Amino acid sequence: MQMSQEEIDRFWSYVDIRSENECWNWKKSLQYGYGQIGFKRKVYRANRIAYYLTYGEIPEDLFICHKCNNKACCNPNHLYAGTAKENSIDAKFAGVLGPEHYENIPKGECHKFAKLSEKDVLDIKSRLVNNESIREIAKQFNVTYQNISLIKTGRAWKHVK
Repeated sequence: MQMSQEEIDRFWSYVDIRSENECWNWKKSLQYGYGQIGFKRKVYRANRIAYYLTYGEIPEDLFICHKCNNKACCNPNHLYAGTAKENSIDAKFAGVLGPEHYENIPKGECHKFAKLSEKDVLDIKSRLVNNESIREIAKQFNVTYQNISLIKTGRAWKHVK
């Protein structure tokens, strides 16, 4: 990603720069706790831009993780490039993804992206017990094969019995 000096200056003007050991919080728009900024008709996470401006290109498969566990932080000294697994382990170890995190996520039809109701899931589970085709069920409910497969294996909608 190429950025003009004007864009770089604009980016850093939105960061509350403090001492090198403190968190440098993003002062503008946040999404899920992470700073976000638009450049050239695309929205980027602020921590990724801070890392890029300090350390250079970020391999596509890496996350920019926070040593401080503060999602709004843009201090390059608090950032490191890591895999999804490393990020997950770090978050779990820091207590960021403890049981209370998962308890607060809406489940089932309360989730904003849910396409199925609990009644639908009960119907799907009944059909699966009768060995109906996963593909056919997915087609009838206008969801993916993977959605039905996750219901069948108990990895989705497990609260519906």
